[in-house]
Amino acid sequence: MSGYNKPLSHADAERFWSKVAKTDTCWIWSKVKLNGYGYISLQGKEYCAHRVSYEMSKGEIPRGVEIDHTCHNRACINPDHLRTATKKQNAENLPTLNPRNKSGARGVSFCKMTRKWVARVGHKGKPHIAGYFENVKDAEAAAIALRNRLFTHNNLDRGPAMNVRTTTRPIALPAPVDPNYRAPYLSRQDADTMYRAGLTLTEWQKLTDQQRADLRWRMGA
Repeated sequence: MSGYNKPLSHADAERFWSKVAKTDTCWIWSKVKLNGYGYISLQGKEYCAHRVSYEMSKGEIPRGVEIDHTCHNRACINPDHLRTATKKQNAENLPTLNPRNKSGARGVSFCKMTRKWVARVGHKGKPHIAGYFENVKDAEAAAIALRNRLFTHNNLDRGPAMNVRTTTRPIALPAPVDPNYRAPYLSRQDADTMYRAGLTLTEWQKLTDQQRADLRWRMGA
């Protein structure tokens, strides 16, 4: 949504600030909200309250640029908690886990092929794998380190207590393994290739050596 991009009249400014409840940290928009964001009607059009606040304090928002809440509070309009960001940068600053996450750690999932926890980061449309680990804690540390290398706006990873975060919900451990079961050996390169190609282990095993070599080359593994 575009910004208002013009000075508010005295009457509109008074109406705007009458809807704000200031605290020592966040300034909370207390009126109309949608998906957690505050909205205000100005000259017959609806505008995001936090974007209007940013423009009043810091100037016009360039077209196509998003406003990221560093406080992760969508209802906050404190300009000190707002910064410009691309869509990609805004998505980096996630406050919560993906609902489908079962490990309790961002970027960590259990790999059935290797029977290990894999640390994975999506960046510019491509998956980047930080490694495979025996426990969630080590995988999470690797995922954080990789995000810190690839991302610029991942605030939670860069906080003072973020060397290894406490997981936000209980870890869903995999089912016990048959003690007599021996998983087929799979190199990290082949595991990466399978993941990028969207193949199952059974499908991978059916490929010829030449087909696997061609797939490694195509997937850049």
